[in-house]
Amino acid sequence: MKTNDFSNLKNINFYIDEISSIYQTPAYRVLNNPGRRCNGFLVVEEGECLYTWDGGSQLMKKGSIIYLPYGSVHRMEATTRELASTRINFSTRYPDSEMFVFTNEPMVMCAHYDADIMDNVHKLNALFTDATAAFKIKSKLYELFDKLDTVVSRKDTHPVKLVTEYIERHYTENIDLRQLLELSCLSQATLYRAFKKETGMTPVEYKNHIRIQQAKSMLRTEEYTINEISDFLGFDSIYYFSRIFRQFTSMSASEYRRLEL
Repeated sequence: MKTNDFSNLKNINFYIDEISSIYQTPAYRVLNNPGRRCNGFLVVEEGECLYTWDGGSQLMKKGSIIYLPYGSVHRMEATTRELASTRINFSTRYPDSEMFVFTNEPMVMCAHYDADIMDNVHKLNALFTDATAAFKIKSKLYELFDKLDTVVSRKDTHPVKLVTEYIERHYTENIDLRQLLELSCLSQATLYRAFKKETGMTPVEYKNHIRIQQAKSMLRTEEYTINEISDFLGFDSIYYFSRIFRQFTSMSASEYRRLEL
């Protein structure tokens, strides 16, 4: 089966058929799908769940939307007591009726709650109660594609830049990996590959790099003690600060200060 990137849909002729939509509350906490038999979006309405697949994972919160392509193998685990979602299934086809997918593995379309997109989803879902609404259903799904394209295009522009800028603003705080995944709209494996390619470091290494650069600047004066610098930069202990400082500079903080003063 051919693939056609979602962001390229505006440049090709295609049509949608076999559309269905259902609001559901899963009966099982864990669902394993050995191979989907249709394309579709899953929209989290309430609660949270974790999707995992070969090479990636994504925590899905209220408002998150994930694309689940035909043939994809994945696992869904509910991470909250309550979980509700809407599944929108469809087929995308070229004019000659050949079906295509956007990607061969699950892809996060929207990681954050977007009121406009959710309103579109709910209006689309409501149309399935009207047996005469086939045209409106297709129109509303094309509209959803258009709204998601805006989100995906923004996401694909500079996901690594979004993460680096976030780390640069919050390097003295604890940064949860889930925050970075939501911000970038990438799976963990994809984010780490892209981040390493752009910066030569992992996100944790980048955060520590910024902290040590700031520590070096503070050590060039006698205004702060080493303990105060460690605390100011958000290190859990002076021992951890000392280990990371030596890792980046091949000397202790005290030795660096003596050299610079």
